[in-house]
Amino acid sequence: MSIARSVCQGKVLTDSMYRFIPRMPQLSEHARELYTGAHGTQRYEGHNDTDGMPHGARPPDLFGRIKTVPELCHRPEHDVESIYWSMVSALLHVRPADENGEPEIRTDFAEAWQALLTHRIPKGNGGYGDPRLLLLFREEADWLKLFIGNMKLLGPLLHDISQHIRPEYALCGEGLLPDHLHEAIQRLILQYLVDHDDVPLHPDYLRPVPQPQRRAVKPSSSLITTQSSAVVTIIKTTVMGSTQAAENPGTGSALGGKCADSLTSKARVAIAPKEMVVNRKRNRSSPAGQRSKRSRKSSGFPQSIEEYCA
Repeated sequence: MSIARSVCQGKVLTDSMYRFIPRMPQLSEHARELYTGAHGTQRYEGHNDTDGMPHGARPPDLFGRIKTVPELCHRPEHDVESIYWSMVSALLHVRPADENGEPEIRTDFAEAWQALLTHRIPKGNGGYGDPRLLLLFREEADWLKLFIGNMKLLGPLLHDISQHIRPEYALCGEGLLPDHLHEAIQRLILQYLVDHDDVPLHPDYLRPVPQPQRRAVKPSSSLITTQSSAVVTIIKTTVMGSTQAAENPGTGSALGGKCADSLTSKARVAIAPKEMVVNRKRNRSSPAGQRSKRSRKSSGFPQSIEEYCA
């Protein structure tokens, strides 16, 4: 869920929607005083846009064909994007102290979690539509819909951060400092902290998170055949090991010895695997079972997608 998009797909993203580079954020007078007091003026000026080039580098052509696509390699921007996805999921999960519950779960909130939880790493080089783009290209007004209470103040911040996460910086010309994206995000967060008070969080409850639905997959005939072959191989190895041990005492491979016992155990597990049964019923006599009598929709416990969208 937190892997960077280009790393996930194993290639540099070249679509035109990844080519717009926003300008480096500028701090207010008070925020800048705090920044330069900690890091100095030289660092602040060194990360500003130069000669009209955002983030100090020549941006890619928005609509032209890219003749030579750069080879994918690790970039510091990938680390920032991973932190971004982790931050978004954490902020969507916490509940502000001024909100005791949600009588009705909004569809926007459920769809946002659906996008995060259904993300996967594709196999092969085929096309893959990353569902997380629903969040990355979200309008500011739509970000506000995902939060409740005082947490709505985070909507504009996440919208601005998303604009800097979107681009494929590997397409830019020379001039990018290694920590240019770290700098942009840190400036946005610093400005937010200067402009807003802390938002107290609820100490006991989180917002409900829909659980991804996992369908049970019936083993195919080829899988069963493969497993059967493996069992036969294990049994043959066990028998051969026993025969060799009988002919060569002291080799440690006799039936009942350490090696043979291990192989026999593997054969038994492969032939007759035990089914694990989990009792999901909560003990009503426990403190956790008596803590709250509110409905699951507003209590903060995980729910399924179906319950969430009902």
